[in-house]
Amino acid sequence: MNPSDLCEEFAEILDSTASVVNGVCLATRSRTNIHPVVLGRKAESFMFIPQAFSFENIDRDGRALCLGETVLLEEEINPFLVSFESMELL
Repeated sequence: MNPSDLCEEFAEILDSTASVVNGVCLATRSRTNIHPVVLGRKAESFMFIPQAFSFENIDRDGRALCLGETVLLEEEINPFLVSFESMELL
């Protein structure tokens, strides 16, 4: 299934690649500025650097379930939390 125009726009805003999985819009990208080392070894797995965001069908009130997963560097945690706290959550 090809991504809708809305899904493509969602991915563009997130500087990501759009796809559809099980009818859900998915925007994914890799954090290329992260070079993880685990137990003294350079980690090669994609699992260390992904970002993924999704939204499901929009209901008649214009709302959709939105989910996201990202990898943060230690020095990014506090600024991320501060920006998250400043968001108005519905």
